[in-house]
Amino acid sequence: MPLVSDPEIEAAYEDVRNDKTDTNWLLLTYSENKRDVLEVKSTGTGGLAEFVDNLEPDQAAFGYLRMVISNDELSQRVKFVFVSWCGPSVKVMRKAKLSVSQLIAWMWGCYL
Repeated sequence: MPLVSDPEIEAAYEDVRNDKTDTNWLLLTYSENKRDVLEVKSTGTGGLAEFVDNLEPDQAAFGYLRMVISNDELSQRVKFVFVSWCGPSVKVMRKAKLSVSQLIAWMWGCYL
């Protein structure tokens, strides 16, 4: 089974990318009953601060954020940030398996 196979993940990703919604981040974690399958843990509208509050020290996770960068009120650009999180209490075997090549390829619309 592929690392990213849940249609809910794609829907959450498209929601973050959509300028017409307030959702500006998503957090993916490994499913507890399937070691190498990701699922949407949470999404939100509170930006980076809310995203960071959802990270846990015993989890490996991936996040995607939409951020508005500006020099002034007339010059605003949307940037997207991919986050790979490995908390300090993550088990050794999970750390060893944190290959994100399939997830990165999916995020950028590429295929392995």
